[in-house]
Amino acid sequence: MSLFPRAFFHQDQSSSPTIFRLLDEFDQYSRGMDRNTHQITKSFTPKFDVKELGDSFELHGELPGIDQKNVDIEFTDASTLTIKGRIERSYSKGTPPAALVEA
Repeated sequence: MSLFPRAFFHQDQSSSPTIFRLLDEFDQYSRGMDRNTHQITKSFTPKFDVKELGDSFELHGELPGIDQKNVDIEFTDASTLTIKGRIERSYSKGTPPAALVEA
């Protein structure tokens, strides 16, 4: 969505970008993203601190909502460490129980 019509502000297109041109380009980019949002997989990429201890490694990181038993850690090759966790939640439509409704 352009804030101003192109006829509002004329400038040679070969010169440096104007704010209006940048806004138009951003608009075109964001409209393209709307069409492809169904293809994007939502993922969470947590940060970890890794410490090497002689013959082992120590990992420190936060995985909110995931129990330690639901986390898999493995070396997929000599230089790649993969950490996977899975959590499932279910939601239902309708009126929430009275205890969950705040006054």
